[in-house]
Amino acid sequence: MNLIDKISFINFIFAHMLSLGRINILKINRKAPQGLYLDAGNSEEVLLPNKYINDTMHLGEKVSVMVYLDGEERPIATTEVPKAFINEYALLEIVDLSSHGGFLDWGLTKQLFIPYSEMPGSPKIGDNIFVYIYLDPLSSRIIASAKIDRFLEELGENFLSEQEVSIIPFMKTPLGFKCVVDFSHSGILYQNEIFQKIQIGQTYKGYIKKIREDKKLDLILQKTGAKKLPDISEVLFSLIQNDMKVAELNDKSSPELIYDLTGMSKRNFKQALGILYKQGKVTIKK
Repeated sequence: MNLIDKISFINFIFAHMLSLGRINILKINRKAPQGLYLDAGNSEEVLLPNKYINDTMHLGEKVSVMVYLDGEERPIATTEVPKAFINEYALLEIVDLSSHGGFLDWGLTKQLFIPYSEMPGSPKIGDNIFVYIYLDPLSSRIIASAKIDRFLEELGENFLSEQEVSIIPFMKTPLGFKCVVDFSHSGILYQNEIFQKIQIGQTYKGYIKKIREDKKLDLILQKTGAKKLPDISEVLFSLIQNDMKVAELNDKSSPELIYDLTGMSKRNFKQALGILYKQGKVTIKK
């Protein structure tokens, strides 16, 4: 595809029904030796290669596919579903490195490219990195970036204190964790207010603790005051069910051991344990 054809096709994508990096519902137009050609509108077609074709696909019917540009900048359809779509975040494994960047396991046969300029530190094959997936305006290809801050709004004046939000920690800092808030904003989850184990890239339910004077967001995983105790007790009950070492803890256990196994302070642990005891979910043995 030459530059003029490429620009024409990309303009077509944005002006019509195709959506790169997302699911498209397209009608099967015709069969060819290399696969099925799907109707992309305005007399344009997209190839679905033979390896994605099955016996349930027939001419005139519609199929769900994701469309991307291949190595030769041609539009290609696939029935595979990625671990995350364009304009989404995901924790992905580096499966290969080249002179220009890395390749991530995206859940597709086609690996997701990330330039070295968008990677953290000294990446190695097997590392898992948290990335944002987007359409590169220069190459028109779907690529990834680990420079998450570039894609987030820093000021959260439209949020409310104690508002429930989605939180995804993406970077450990001396203060705690930098987080993606509701997939659009950044916020800080402070280490001294974390009472459970945290994993980079995992989605948590959280709350806006405070909107600071500079309009930046401070986050917390539990509700404030007495409201937080049911949440903490649910976390503790889950840990007890899945870890025998946690089940053996009691109010005589050291604060260090309690924090190491549960991520909770001893005070919160005892309060949560008391709630579970009153609910009859646990028994306390000598």
